[in-house]
Amino acid sequence: MLIEVVATEEPGYRSNRSRVGGIRYLPHLFCFCLILTFLTLPASGEQIGHPRIAAEVGLEGLLREDKPVMLDVGEGISFELLPGKEKELLGPAESWQRLVVRDRGRKVKDLSESFYMSYTRIEASPATYWMIQEYTGGAHCCSRYHFFSKGIGKKPLRYLGSTEGSEGDTPYFEDPFIFQRGQIYFEDVDPRFAYFHTSYANSELFFPCFYHLTPSRLAVVCRQFKARYLKEAAELDKSIEEEVASRDDRPRAILSAKHEDFSDMLAQRIVKRTILYLYAREDTKAWQTLERDVRKYYKTTVGLKRIKKEITDTLRETPY
Repeated sequence: MLIEVVATEEPGYRSNRSRVGGIRYLPHLFCFCLILTFLTLPASGEQIGHPRIAAEVGLEGLLREDKPVMLDVGEGISFELLPGKEKELLGPAESWQRLVVRDRGRKVKDLSESFYMSYTRIEASPATYWMIQEYTGGAHCCSRYHFFSKGIGKKPLRYLGSTEGSEGDTPYFEDPFIFQRGQIYFEDVDPRFAYFHTSYANSELFFPCFYHLTPSRLAVVCRQFKARYLKEAAELDKSIEEEVASRDDRPRAILSAKHEDFSDMLAQRIVKRTILYLYAREDTKAWQTLERDVRKYYKTTVGLKRIKKEITDTLRETPY
């Protein structure tokens, strides 16, 4: 059974690209523009055309009577949806399936049984990208996004890899794609600190994570968005001041002695600001402000060394 998908043209990017007009093609201006073009090419050397979301299609409920379905997703690429075996994870049953990605019939990637929710096709000459959203199962976890790319002409489809996994079943923002300086970036949510000395329900420890998407790779590039982390850290300063003003007492330590959770919300926000500074590669400021505020707002520094080590160890687990 072959299902053909009709593309829907919906804007799915945030564009910071400026438009320049009115240039007369005089020889000296032409030379200047040519030199400027080479100077402003991104480090990857793979500048792309203005992207657009060509299709956004749900993958839930397409299987009928446990029979395989072949989905035409454009440019000779197809997704073969196969019935999954009995599932053991918590999630939407209609999306539980195995997914085989094919390029003109040739198997490129066999994605094992999981909850495959949707796919997005992004056209950005000289390549087309496909993103598959996978829900990895559980009450509080997690989405993972698989990326594929195909160049112009007879270039084969390439599997670029997947994200590390984000909080919830979708990003907390509506538009995860960012287009700037001739490049595509994907914004996700890093949940690695979601249970860091707090329950999931009370956690504020979620952080933006950025991926660079090119025809040849998917890479974490958070350091390119330093300004974003510093902005969030500055906004958190105000929240910390408000939390201090509302306090009735001064806890003994940043962690409670009984449960080893944060003593109060102030402790969690101080730690969150520390991690934002670390994402921004402001390591010295991160540790100095953490120690300063623990000494200032708690009776002792008990737990400070432990917090610093645990943050460092957690960040070493995966790129950031």
